[in-house]
Amino acid sequence: MVYTLALYVHLCALFAAFAASALTHFGEARMARARDGAEVAEWLRFVRGVAVTFPLAILVLVASGSYMVSAASISWESGWLVASLAGVGVLALSGPLVIGARMRRLGQALAAGDRAEALRLGGDPVMRCAAWGNTGLALGIAFLMVARPPLAVSVAVLAAGWLLGVAVARPLRKPEAATA
Repeated sequence: MVYTLALYVHLCALFAAFAASALTHFGEARMARARDGAEVAEWLRFVRGVAVTFPLAILVLVASGSYMVSAASISWESGWLVASLAGVGVLALSGPLVIGARMRRLGQALAAGDRAEALRLGGDPVMRCAAWGNTGLALGIAFLMVARPPLAVSVAVLAAGWLLGVAVARPLRKPEAATA
């Protein structure tokens, strides 16, 4: 019964992370299409509000997953598990270090009243690629939890997931550029 509850909590955290991911992608797309600093600021607040879900989801995923690995006597050296934990580490670092840092720069530009810089950073391709890369990586980790392949295959799955995520992040055009 405890294992079943841990699995349920694990899946709920996964669903919460993917829902937050979808909402942040929506907010980032709206920031990229913003016409003025006020609109960028509005969508930045939205994205930041949703993004608080990620650290909590990661903690719950790792805690519940750790319990399930131990309860099921799965080797901590299993290739899929090692790759999944490395992927979670990448997610935990790229969120605050890449995406968070870019959002802080955007917030500083807004606070300074630098409209041009805020509009430019609102459509920052690095932030968008990192966010979509994280989503692809997370989908790869979810696949590894189900398929449990060996290490080499697991690493390839995570790399492919990240690359597909980045490919989805194709540059978004501002409305002005679309009519020009």
